[in-house]
Amino acid sequence: MTLTIYFLRLVVYGVPPASSVISVFIPLGPMGQGGYSILLLGQGFRAILPLSNDSQVLTASTTGDTINVLCVCVAFVLWALATMWLLYALLAVYEVLHHTRFPFKLPFWGLIFPNGVYANLTIQLYRELDIHCLRVWGAIYSAVTLALWVVVSFRTVVMLRDGTIFESPCIEEIDMARSVSKHVTEGAGGGEAPLSRCCTCTGSNKASSDVLSTL
Repeated sequence: MTLTIYFLRLVVYGVPPASSVISVFIPLGPMGQGGYSILLLGQGFRAILPLSNDSQVLTASTTGDTINVLCVCVAFVLWALATMWLLYALLAVYEVLHHTRFPFKLPFWGLIFPNGVYANLTIQLYRELDIHCLRVWGAIYSAVTLALWVVVSFRTVVMLRDGTIFESPCIEEIDMARSVSKHVTEGAGGGEAPLSRCCTCTGSNKASSDVLSTL
């Protein structure tokens, strides 16, 4: 449901601006990790079943293989959805970069986990299905994710060295707004217009209160 709402937001309002566009890679995370976990569950059931108890389901010789096949099917569907989201994300990043450039920021670390678990799911599907294109794609994507991690780590060290990692844009905007408000207040303190305006507003508010009291 969350992914559906996020997709609706992208359709209605468009892709996020500037560096916020990297958030389009986030859906790869739950689908990649979910599919990988489901594959491991299927392998676990196949390894421990059948059991030696009185259950007719858990003692059947085909129960473990059946559960594993179902888990592989679900994981493959999640991988297909993640691949679709990856295509959308690449197109969104291309669209934003085509119009503007944005500097490196710490939120770029949000690219590592989603892409990493997607690569893990691709490789694990190859081990289950023995499809060589999945092996090639998983190897390529793993190498790209590793290179991305190296680049993000290097840029983070550079930010740590020059001190820009400790700068907070939101705090800077708050300080700027306070300085502007203080400047306006000091500039208006020397004149009589702001005072008369306040008196006028006070008088009008008092008159309004009298009218309301009579009603």
